[in-house]
Amino acid sequence: MIVVGAGVAGLAAAHRLQQRGCSVTVLEAESRVGGKTATVSRDGYVVNTGATVLAGSYSAMLDIARDVGAEHQFFSPPAVIGVVRDGIVHELRGQGVGAVVDFVRTPLLSGRSKLKLARMMMGMLRARRKAGYDRPDLRAELDTETVAQYCDRRLNAEIRDHLFDPVLGGIFVVEGKNLSMADLWFTLWKVLLGGLMGYRGGMDTFAQAVAKTLDVRTGATVTGVDGADDCVVVRWDTAGDSDVEKVDGVVVSTAAPRALELLPELNPAMRKIMQDDLEQANFVSIRLGLSKRPATRSLLTVAGTGQLGGVATISYEHNLSEGSAPAGKGLIGVLVYHEWATPRLDFSDGEFLAAVLPSLELVEPGITDIVEFAEITRWVPGALKSTHGTHTQIAELNTLLDPHDRVQLAGDYLGMPSVNGSVVSGEAAASRLADALGLG
Repeated sequence: MIVVGAGVAGLAAAHRLQQRGCSVTVLEAESRVGGKTATVSRDGYVVNTGATVLAGSYSAMLDIARDVGAEHQFFSPPAVIGVVRDGIVHELRGQGVGAVVDFVRTPLLSGRSKLKLARMMMGMLRARRKAGYDRPDLRAELDTETVAQYCDRRLNAEIRDHLFDPVLGGIFVVEGKNLSMADLWFTLWKVLLGGLMGYRGGMDTFAQAVAKTLDVRTGATVTGVDGADDCVVVRWDTAGDSDVEKVDGVVVSTAAPRALELLPELNPAMRKIMQDDLEQANFVSIRLGLSKRPATRSLLTVAGTGQLGGVATISYEHNLSEGSAPAGKGLIGVLVYHEWATPRLDFSDGEFLAAVLPSLELVEPGITDIVEFAEITRWVPGALKSTHGTHTQIAELNTLLDPHDRVQLAGDYLGMPSVNGSVVSGEAAASRLADALGLG
């Protein structure tokens, strides 16, 4: 078997196939594993280049971590999230009695808005069973309207602009009020109420642990995947040399645009959804090494559209990730909104840094003077861009997957865009392929 791509979806697929007794090779074009969870080391810092947040609800990821002996790398830190409104950061605890106390006391929202949110509880309870990772058909039933439409119809502009827009925008890095209601119900149940997960090392802790149990070849760029009745022919280049191999089956776990390039004979209905109906978001990840550790207890600070310029999320990675920064020093991650980043993708690193530092000064005064370095990564595309209709399209795409095909797909465009959603997608692809080949 061959798995194309050593992001978490591909590694999960390879792990499950190997458990079924398959001989699996993972081909990764980049020089390291992890995809958007990759990490680099720099000056004593462990620096994430993409994603930064893991939720406590990531059970599929943790199951594989236990399989490979890496579960001790993850822990539950005190969940505190800051929400920016009009230049003030309001800290809210995310779990237990403290979360209720902070919600009641916070000046982030008026008393009238808090009462409206309390009345929203019945809808939230009804959505619980459907707001998961592994049933796109159920999530599609929640994909009824945008968050803005729901707020305008049932709540108010204050809740829309100063709670849902920053929280959802900070997590998905697109304008939160334009996301689907399926994303809101998912975030409430699986991220906020489920808490956040800390990790030792970088975000690639999981990917590195799984990769050590597999045959992973980095620097291997796949150039073709051609299916036949009795095999699949895979071609790839490594350091100027070309290779070709016939295998029983393949999982393609690349981003949707790349999967379309590799599979020109893909079902036209699937191609239309992946190419025309599902939008992709562009991410710019800015990591700052700081000579002094900020005093905040927050794991994340999120900002709604325009509250901090283009900044969506500030992650205090020295709080999230043990050992990510030298003693006494700090490491923060800054993710900017897709809508802000896209017209600026040709900015130099220096221009990006100059553009975000004034906004960061509003939250962390004096930060400009303690920046030791900036590590900036552009993800084009970065991930699925969700809005009303996206989860309906994902559900339709899943119904079009051929369970008998020797070539199976995995990726965030088939599930809930998240690390755990990618793991679930990889596991599902492995299960379909194993069943197609009659494996036990």
